Amino acid sequence: MQNKNSGFTLIELLVVVLIIGILAAVALPQYEKAVNKSRIARWLPLGKTLAASVDSYYMANGTCPTSFDQLDVLPAGATDFYGKPYTTGDRVFYSAKNGGPNQSTPGVRVRFDLAQPCICQAQMAFTDDHELWMNFFPGSYSNSSLAGKVECAGNGKSIDICKSLANDSTPRNNTWYQLN
Repeated sequence: MQNKNSGFTLIELLVVVLIIGILAAVALPQYEKAVNKSRIARWLPLGKTLAASVDSYYMANGTCPTSFDQLDVLPAGATDFYGKPYTTGDRVFYSAKNGGPNQSTPGVRVRFDLAQPCICQAQMAFTDDHELWMNFFPGSYSNSSLAGKVECAGNGKSIDICKSLANDSTPRNNTWYQLN
């Protein structure tokens, strides 16, 4: 005679829940890393374009630009420090959901700066202890080993993202990873 109570035992259910928990614990950090890499990759083309524009300005004028409005490319959708549409200055912001230009609450805050000598810098803040910095060097940069290159540094989880984006896992000056 067959038993009519053919359900799962409590032990079997606990084993299944344990297996699912272990798989989630392994997969979640990898998922988070992939999402953050895609967030960063989104800003690489803009940084490279701005660096090329800085290079063009330098070649035409013999000096470094001091404001984004001097460049032939104006960052679309950029804001100033206060979240108002960009008009002039050496710093522009891009803020995603919930993140403001002066904070790094949930969301991603991105800031581009024109730095001397003729470098376009970016800072991407995911949280206060998870930030990433990039230097976009123009092709005419004075140090030929850095000319036309992009470097990445970070804190918290961002260090691993820089390492995974880099062509070489050995940082320059123990801090900056070269991306190309």
